[in-house]
Amino acid sequence: MESVAELFSKSFGMSGDATTFSSSSTTGAEILAKIKDAEARLNSRPRPSNRLIKSRFLTKSVQARFPRCASKRIAKKWRKNPKNFKTIPSPDVFMTPWGMIAHPETIDAITKELALNPPP
Repeated sequence: MESVAELFSKSFGMSGDATTFSSSSTTGAEILAKIKDAEARLNSRPRPSNRLIKSRFLTKSVQARFPRCASKRIAKKWRKNPKNFKTIPSPDVFMTPWGMIAHPETIDAITKELALNPPP
C-alpha cells in the first residue's frame, strides 16, 4: 500500500523533500489539491473483506496408532511411519486481506454454532 507521500511524489514527479517543494512553480492551492486527491485515492482502496474462503488443503496430521509397549525406542519408530497418522481438518482460521480462510468442515462447524447461538 502506497503512502500519501509516495502518491504525492508520483503525481508531481518529484522526490518529495522540502527543498523540491520550495523550488517548484506550483502554488500552495495546487499542492493541497494534489494531496487531497492522493488521500482520496488511498481511502477508496478496498478494505479487507469478511468473505469466507474454503480450502480443503488446511489439514493437519495426527498420530492415530500407537505401540502397545511403553518403550521409547519403539514409539520413536512408530512416529516415523506415515501409516500411523491420519489427516484431520485444521480448526484454525486465517485472516487475509481477501477474507478468512478455513477448512470447509471448520466453516460448517462455525456456521452451525452461530445458527444455534447467535451473538447478542
